[in-house]
Amino acid sequence: MKVKEETLRWLKSNDLRAKKKYGQNFLIDNDILEDIAAIPNISKEDTIVEIGPGLGNLTEKLIKKAKRVIAFEIDEDMIKVLETRFAKESNLELVKKDILKVDIKDHIKSNEKIKIVANLPYYITTPILFKILEEWSDCTESMTVMVQKEVAERMISKSRSKDYGILTVNIDYYGTATKAFDVPNSAFLPQPNVTSSVTFIKIEKKHNVINKEIFFKFVKAAFSKRRKKLTNSLESTNFLGLTKEEINKILESNGIKENARAEELSVEEFVKVANYIAK
Repeated sequence: MKVKEETLRWLKSNDLRAKKKYGQNFLIDNDILEDIAAIPNISKEDTIVEIGPGLGNLTEKLIKKAKRVIAFEIDEDMIKVLETRFAKESNLELVKKDILKVDIKDHIKSNEKIKIVANLPYYITTPILFKILEEWSDCTESMTVMVQKEVAERMISKSRSKDYGILTVNIDYYGTATKAFDVPNSAFLPQPNVTSSVTFIKIEKKHNVINKEIFFKFVKAAFSKRRKKLTNSLESTNFLGLTKEEINKILESNGIKENARAEELSVEEFVKVANYIAK
């Protein structure tokens, strides 16, 4: 049975429809599902974490490849479908929890590494990404996530571009992001009004940051008013209580022009300035 027909069958037999409050759009293109499952190079030794499995179209691909799949789903109706659909699968663990409140270490062994694969709900994409990066990175090998195309552009952008911002710098701090491919809205049921993109993030340590707290405070303050000069943005947020003169001296000592804006600084320059402050 084709994925679209099977999706319709599960919905009809359970008297269900996609719920807007959960941002549900079911992926019904089998080739795209196969392509997503292939990206993280899953082996029979891997533990996969899926966020928002919905009816389980992607889950079906993942459980065939992985040692274990932990699927976090908040919708009870979807969980009932998943329990029925995968009743005979011993390597699937369904968890009814809000992903933003999950401590992943409650669900994995102490030294266990995970690979995250998910079609992220668009209304909470950024909070989920930040949570995973900030709280789960030490036990995560990679993330393969489908997001809105414009979010994907922010994830992979470079300095001096309109898409470059806090999300870009955060992702680059924790790893390396590459866009795999775009997904048209016709691949979903119901069809969203936007194009989606699948992005792969390899979690790896690339930057030698002396004080992580200062680094992220600096990045957040720098982008707080991105149209203003960096000096003014830092002063207006009272960054570390520094005066405008002190900020100018710090930037000058690190080769940053006085009229520079946050989007002009590379991640390496953010690291350089933050380390200078930390010292």
